[in-house]
Amino acid sequence: GIVLLVQSSSESQAVEEADKYVAEALGYIDEVDEIEDDLIEETQDLDFSVGAEQFQVQVDSIQDQLETATTKLDAAASSLQKIDRPSLPDWWDTYIALLDQAYDEKRQTYEEWDEFITRMAEMAEFTDVPRAMVQPYTPALAIVAQAMAQHDAAHYASAKNAANTALPQLAEARQHMNRASQLEPGIDLSQVSAAITQVETFIPDFQTLCDLGNAGMWAEHNALVDQLRPRFNSLQRDISFD
Repeated sequence: GIVLLVQSSSESQAVEEADKYVAEALGYIDEVDEIEDDLIEETQDLDFSVGAEQFQVQVDSIQDQLETATTKLDAAASSLQKIDRPSLPDWWDTYIALLDQAYDEKRQTYEEWDEFITRMAEMAEFTDVPRAMVQPYTPALAIVAQAMAQHDAAHYASAKNAANTALPQLAEARQHMNRASQLEPGIDLSQVSAAITQVETFIPDFQTLCDLGNAGMWAEHNALVDQLRPRFNSLQRDISFD
C-alpha cells in the first residue's frame, strides 16, 4: 500500500508539472498564432508594383515576424522537453507527442514561408532589372553620340575625353545584367551582353580615331572613319527585354 501511495504521489506530481509546462508551451503557441494572423495578412498584401526597394522593406517586416514566431515556437518546444514523460500515464505521452508533431510541422511551415518570401524578393528585384540596366546604358549611348558630334566638328581631344566618360555607365549596365543572371540563371541575356560589348569595344577604336585626327594623320584617320561610322550607326539603342 505504501508503494502504491508513493507511486500515486509521484505520478500526481509529474502530472502537475506536466500541466504547468504544457500550459506554458500553449501560451507561446497562442502568441505564435497571433503573429501568424499578421503574417498571413502582410504576405497577402505584398505588391510588386512598389519597386524592389520598398518591396524588400515589406519582406524584411515579414521575415522579422517569422523569426519572432520561430523563437516562440522554440520556447514552446523547450517547455515540452522539461516534462518527465516516463513518470506520466500513457495517454499523456501520446498527447505530448502530438504537441511535438504540431511544433515540428509549424516550424517547417515557417522555414518554407521564409524561403518563399526570399524568392518573392528576388523576383521583385528582377522586375527592376530592365529599368536598372537601361538607366545607365541610354546616357552612355548619348555620350558616345555627343563624342561623335565633337569629332565631326574636329574637336578631337574633347571627343576622346567625352567618350571615356561612357565607360562607367556601361560597366553599371553590365553589373545589373550580371545581377539579373544571378536572380534568374535560366534567362538568356546574350543579346544584352552583346549590345553592351559592342559599345565598349567601339569606344577605344573611336579614341584611336580621335588621336589620328589630332595628329593630322588623315589617311589613317579617314580609313578608320569609314570603318567606325557603320559600327556607330549599328549600336543597339534598346537593351530592354521581356
